[in-house]
Amino acid sequence: MQCASEEIYVKKDTMPQDEADDPSWRCAYSRYFAGSFIAAGCPTLLSILLFSDMGFGKEVYDLFNGSKIKAYMLGGSAVAILVILYLLDFFWPPHLPNQYFSLYENDKILGRSFLLLAAGLLYLATFCYAEEQPMVPIICTALLSLVSTLALRAASNTTRTSFRSGVMPEPTTSISVRQSMIKAYAGSEQDARRFYAATTCAFLMLGMLTVAVWAVWAVNSSVNLGNLEWGNNQNELLYVRLVCPLATAVANLMFGCIVYLRVRLANTYDQGEVLLDVIANAQPSDETADSFTRECLISRHLDEDNCKLAFMAMSKSQQQAFAKQHLHNIEQVSRVIKLIGCALILAIGTVYIAFLLVTESSHLANLILYFLYAGFIAFAAFVCVSFRRLMNAMSEWCAELPMFRLAVSVMQNDWVRAFVIFAFSPVVLVLLGLSFANQMVRRARGLYSQIPAPPIKPGSKVPPFLHSDASDASTPFAPDFDPERRWLTERVIAQVDQTKDWRWIIILSRVYIAGLLSVLYTICPIFLNVFLSWLSGSLRGLHFGIIIATDIVAGMVCFLLPPVPGVPVYVFSGIVISESCPLGFYWGCVIAILVGFVMKLMACAMQQKLIGELLGKSNAIRSAVGVNRPVIRAVEAVMRRPGLSVGKVAILCGGPDWPTSVLAGILKLSLWECELGTVPVIAFVAPCALAGAFYLKQDVSPLWKRLSSLLMLLTFLIATMLQLMAAFAFQNEFDKNSWELTRPLMQNLDLDWIQYREDEIAKSFVVRWLDLPCWLRVMALYGAIIETCVGQGFFWLPSYCFGQFSVTDDIKTFRLWVDGRSGLIKTPGLLGLMAFAGGFVFYFILVRYMAFKCHEPWAAKARELDRYEESWKEERRALCRDTAQRGPSLRETLTGVPVQIGQADGIPDMSLRNLPTT
Repeated sequence: MQCASEEIYVKKDTMPQDEADDPSWRCAYSRYFAGSFIAAGCPTLLSILLFSDMGFGKEVYDLFNGSKIKAYMLGGSAVAILVILYLLDFFWPPHLPNQYFSLYENDKILGRSFLLLAAGLLYLATFCYAEEQPMVPIICTALLSLVSTLALRAASNTTRTSFRSGVMPEPTTSISVRQSMIKAYAGSEQDARRFYAATTCAFLMLGMLTVAVWAVWAVNSSVNLGNLEWGNNQNELLYVRLVCPLATAVANLMFGCIVYLRVRLANTYDQGEVLLDVIANAQPSDETADSFTRECLISRHLDEDNCKLAFMAMSKSQQQAFAKQHLHNIEQVSRVIKLIGCALILAIGTVYIAFLLVTESSHLANLILYFLYAGFIAFAAFVCVSFRRLMNAMSEWCAELPMFRLAVSVMQNDWVRAFVIFAFSPVVLVLLGLSFANQMVRRARGLYSQIPAPPIKPGSKVPPFLHSDASDASTPFAPDFDPERRWLTERVIAQVDQTKDWRWIIILSRVYIAGLLSVLYTICPIFLNVFLSWLSGSLRGLHFGIIIATDIVAGMVCFLLPPVPGVPVYVFSGIVISESCPLGFYWGCVIAILVGFVMKLMACAMQQKLIGELLGKSNAIRSAVGVNRPVIRAVEAVMRRPGLSVGKVAILCGGPDWPTSVLAGILKLSLWECELGTVPVIAFVAPCALAGAFYLKQDVSPLWKRLSSLLMLLTFLIATMLQLMAAFAFQNEFDKNSWELTRPLMQNLDLDWIQYREDEIAKSFVVRWLDLPCWLRVMALYGAIIETCVGQGFFWLPSYCFGQFSVTDDIKTFRLWVDGRSGLIKTPGLLGLMAFAGGFVFYFILVRYMAFKCHEPWAAKARELDRYEESWKEERRALCRDTAQRGPSLRETLTGVPVQIGQADGIPDMSLRNLPTT
């Protein structure tokens, strides 16, 4: 057995030297190096010739100066070509199995020529946009180096495995057969390692060669880099042309380091040699792998047929040995990639902050930043392409996390579906339009005579709006159903078909609410600025103590309003207090921070004790909040921990002000513990207050304005970090206590009954979309479209609908309406508000009709359920006692699946049919 393995197995420690002595290895390495050097060198040479003073940079920029309109025309033409290719099924033709990027069978030139034409038009569009962003064509040209080398890899990767039959070998297959199955795969890994090593050398050599050539040219041309004027676009454009070769060289060096990552991790990541070692040394066994074991999960990570077949042909002991080694290697690779990714993000943030302090708008600063962005994008793309097994493993692990399963269950909520529909409705409409056009083109071309019919699930029905013959829409699909009769393509129909059982009337009514929240989110901060500006002008000249007291009262009123965020309150405190402080500006900044901090603590106490605890006395409100559901129970578990835990601080400081404190009151949490957990919010209050104070100094020096912008950015980053930490706390809580968070509790007995009662009532009488009168369907849909359009328009085009008015503006200059083009409300904003108010009338009509329609059936069901309340609660108590005594089962511990009524062994079915009848 050992001799057989030595024929094809090479030790890792000696492999580089053995390969270096192999003439075939040197030949392949030289071929790959030459190809990679040419593929990366052509874009590098093109960048130097077109955009630097070593070539024709000045002439090129002058030629495309003032061509912004041409940029949009070229970009639009490229998008039009891509859309046409999509309509012609170029990217993934269903009538050409196992073919991609083909307009017809054996198409190798025509379709791809149009694709290259679209790419060329987009590339030319960056030239025409160089007046606004002169660094964009440089970045795009530099990225061509990496793209061309990856294309070279795709074209030269001929070491494909020959075992494509898909027949699973028996576990008792001999060692020699197993080795022959894996030999081709190990050879492909060695070929990939040679390619990446050659590409690394090519990138590094090209980068160093470019730096050397640029240095010689700079010395001979007496280039002076000491007269840079930040903010002077003409001067900066000259520097962009001067340093373009250097930036291109740095990009090649960066790409070389990224590719070197794959070479450096090859021994850890590649699994061919590990498989050979396991096959050669592990003892055969007749045991088969369990479908729920770690070994089967590993088999799904393997990305080559030979490797997967060889793995499944192993014995149980061999699979276990390989799985253990594989997981260890994947963890090492994952740790390295995460570290490098975080370092790149930190570098981007550091450079961005540094340039933000130096200048607001700078071509040279943008060049450096965009190169860092391009490096991060290249790193992410390269990891996804070259570490596919790592991506597969991470996706598998995410799918097994309790938090992920919870997120999937949350997506079943009608509120979540309504907000998703509202947020992504423009994208959905575009996709549906493209699918409809694609289907019409397929019909015209007669492609369905060549496309095999997809398998139809028994009993599946055609959604009425997807069928060309609505009268036949209620009949089940026939096995030979003609897909040509559909209005949309199969893939889109498969997605839409999953929504046919949604409660569309409820979802549509909540789309109205999503539109209302979007409008309030847009207009509330605007009018809040007006109020704070008026208050600031009214306080000017008063005693400093009165100003502080008035600021605290106004801030408390704002905090008691659910839609008002805390950021404008803190910014207003910084503006008013720092301006009127008799001790000076800097002491005013300190006092403003302390006042904002005290306001936050006072607001939390008032919201928790005066609002939350009063609301918490009602079981109906506690049930509506979801106190008995896993999400809120996880929040409660984190927030009940004494002291300053990371998750507790993240929730209290990073969550929305009003909902978080009110929820703490509903849960009856300790006020002292919540106040203690809110103390670190001063790190969030301070940047907001200082941003407002520094904004007053913008006339003194531009640096104050940049500092103000930087502090607002810091505020955003702190808020984002706190929310990520809160999400991590949720995840950690679910990982550790998923069963405890999902089992029924005795103290939630009344809430469970309310939830069960509401669900049963809702299921007893369901009014579906097609049950509504035609006139009501038209009105409801029309109103929802109006609300969505207005909400989306206000969110994406606020400056087109409303004027600008900041807290620092004089209230005397405020004009609500002038002529439709100026003032706080412009003509589009006024029309949008009027349309929104009119559309909301349809919401009330829909709600009143549903209340009238469902009142009697729901009332009858409620009376029926109320007779069985005590028996239901008694069985629920027994269930609570049983789960508390026996603890989690093995299945519940491993899967984290919530305890569902009627599913676990020994748990009675609590449905209504098992309750006693009269």
